[in-house]
Amino acid sequence: MTPDAMADVVVLAIKSALAPVQARQAALQAQLVDLERRVQDDALPKELGALRERVAVVESREPTDPAIGELREHIGELASLRERAAVLETRAPIPGPPGPAGLHGKDGADGLGFEDLDIAIEGDRTLVFRFANGDKEHTSRVVVGWPVYQKNWILGQAYVSGDVVTWEGSEWVCLVATDEGQPGVSKAWYRSVTKGARGRDGIDGKDWTPPPVVSVGRPR
Repeated sequence: MTPDAMADVVVLAIKSALAPVQARQAALQAQLVDLERRVQDDALPKELGALRERVAVVESREPTDPAIGELREHIGELASLRERAAVLETRAPIPGPPGPAGLHGKDGADGLGFEDLDIAIEGDRTLVFRFANGDKEHTSRVVVGWPVYQKNWILGQAYVSGDVVTWEGSEWVCLVATDEGQPGVSKAWYRSVTKGARGRDGIDGKDWTPPPVVSVGRPR
């Protein structure tokens, strides 16, 4: 018998044992209600007081009804079942045998591949990736921070990261978006080429010697 079935049997036994006790309790409660009604009518105040004293005496005594003893035994059995169930719950479950294979699902719709891709440039820095095949279409946009020359720097003009301007003979690269920062003053700009700067002379190269002419094939 499983722990759940055992617990159901114990609960049923407890309910059966409690039935006569609950019936007697209900009868006493009905008598108390009737006596309280009669007391409110000033009919039997003394009788009600005596009955209350008798009930208090009965409640103070150790119950001797056999049903109460059986109930206590069932409660002890139920506690033991709970402990055994708690021990079983701590054990790792034992996997059962594998079930039958399920049905194959339906084939999915064809996706979009590189052969369906078209790339375009939108504005100065936005790459547009468009996948299209029949009624299926997907478009994504990616902003790229490559340098874009914006000519001379103008106060109040909005610049974004990657913009390149000329100011006071030097070349400046915008690091963060700005519309007020001045190159050389604001940290939004980085000087990439200094005014009047030139590279160092390179190392002199060697004279080139052409390779010898090699003929291939049989001599004539």
